[in-house]
Amino acid sequence: MVQARTNRQIAADLFISERTVETHVRKILGKLGCANRTELVARWAAGEERR
Repeated sequence: MVQARTNRQIAADLFISERTVETHVRKILGKLGCANRTELVARWAAGEERR
């Protein structure tokens, strides 16, 4: 997500469906308390989500 790749690009790279990528992204955002990818990347860049 930090590389600003689309769900379609991620799915093609991983040989999974676009829908599967959407599901995983939604779960990641939810677990980290982010509303969208932009917020996630901003928090990551600020060092909040590096573990």
